[in-house]
Amino acid sequence: MSSEPERAVRLDEDQLYGRLALLSGAVSPDLLRRALGEWAAGGASRRIGLFLVERGWIGREADEALQAEVDRRRRAFEYARRRQRDISLARIALEKRILTVGQVNEAIREQHALEAKGQRFYLGQILVKHGLIPAGRFVDLARELARLDLYCESCDRRYHQEDTSSSGEAAPASCPKCREPLLYPGAPEPDLLDSPVEPASDSGAGERAHEFAARVDDEGVYQLVDLTLPREIGPYQVTEELARGGMGIIYAGRDPRSGEQVAIKVLKDGESAKDADLRRFHHEIEGASRLAHPNIVAVRHSGVHQGTPYYIMDFIQGRTLRQRLRSRDIGVTEAIRLLAQAARAVDYAHSQGVIHRDLKPSNLLVDLSGNCLVADFGLAKFRFLTNRTLTRAGDTIGTPYYMPPEQVSAKPGEIDHRADVYSLGAILYQVLAGEPPFTGQRTYEILEKVKYEEPVPPSRRRPDVSPDLEAIALLALEKEPKKRYDTAREMAEDLEAHLAGKKVRAKRRR
Repeated sequence: MSSEPERAVRLDEDQLYGRLALLSGAVSPDLLRRALGEWAAGGASRRIGLFLVERGWIGREADEALQAEVDRRRRAFEYARRRQRDISLARIALEKRILTVGQVNEAIREQHALEAKGQRFYLGQILVKHGLIPAGRFVDLARELARLDLYCESCDRRYHQEDTSSSGEAAPASCPKCREPLLYPGAPEPDLLDSPVEPASDSGAGERAHEFAARVDDEGVYQLVDLTLPREIGPYQVTEELARGGMGIIYAGRDPRSGEQVAIKVLKDGESAKDADLRRFHHEIEGASRLAHPNIVAVRHSGVHQGTPYYIMDFIQGRTLRQRLRSRDIGVTEAIRLLAQAARAVDYAHSQGVIHRDLKPSNLLVDLSGNCLVADFGLAKFRFLTNRTLTRAGDTIGTPYYMPPEQVSAKPGEIDHRADVYSLGAILYQVLAGEPPFTGQRTYEILEKVKYEEPVPPSRRRPDVSPDLEAIALLALEKEPKKRYDTAREMAEDLEAHLAGKKVRAKRRR
């Protein structure tokens, strides 16, 4: 429990000034008590330092030095309070699997860099800016944060936030009784940043709840660490979780032999995985390992760690097309260039007997050189494994926004390479119109539209859409596979022709 002088140091600038003056030897204890009494009796209308200077009890230079230290400590404490709220918001997003630790830390590093330039942003603002969280989802997280009770460590009391803060500030309020800062449950106290952030108390039985700790790195930037990460997978050191899907988890790692960064994909349920999931994962490894193309994330090799299969991929520094589209920092021309690269890569995969079946903006990575790489063949169909198919009639696989009608109908035998052409068309449509061709509140609503409705021409949503690009998108989105581009290469050629100002193959609809 903090002592009364410590509370004064933390919460009252004038008493902090007096405390610093006493510690520095600028005033004696008796003189400070006399000064504070006379200053308070006079109404405390000006800061205590000016009162001491006017009485001749302290020099002006000493006053300026003491006030500068007060200002420095105040800024540091305000920063720590904002940081504490940011950590609490990040914890909620991490527990809901909305973000990865790596994404949070990248945003924190940018926040720190902006602070150094005098620009103040909350962490949530940066996450929305870069498309890591949609604005609507961020509002939901902020509301959830606002519903948490704050607590006072000194008084061991809890308060509803609306009962403690009348200023509307986002930072935690002070305890009405002792004036200590009120803390978010599970968040580190502002000056104790090495404290672990506890997991939510309502984790389901049998689940391995994530535990996060805040650490300060060598550059003085606080970073979150997932305490439940495996330390190593095979010979590789695990550094952070990058993504998680229905069947697999992707980690960032490091090869201790070369120091090189790698991406590691493991089967999520490990040794307890179903036989069908194990077979599918091994098929994914076998099929993806056959692909060698500059615009496909390369699989290096695979292994088994403590009974769990894994494989190693190139680590791609950059962002996904989904993140770029959300943050609106990508123009149509650049997006078309990236989609042309993706279409070329997909056509190559088709030539090797691989149909992706889950093409979407989050599976298209954009590296730091501006190149597009196709990732995640977890739902792919491998023609050279036709006798070992794992998709049964009636199984719907893929992502509804980008799924072709024949995939919605769950008839595996009718799905060929033109399913990927449709998905590329859906991504192109989103680039042009700002949203996928079919949307809805529920999955079944989207799937019904995919099967039975025609997409609204993108130009009706955005009048400035190029007629040629609209024609390319609508041709790729034809309901019947035989009416689409016959190959992804043909679609790539039309996209490249548009970029070059040449005539495209797709016919404009009247």
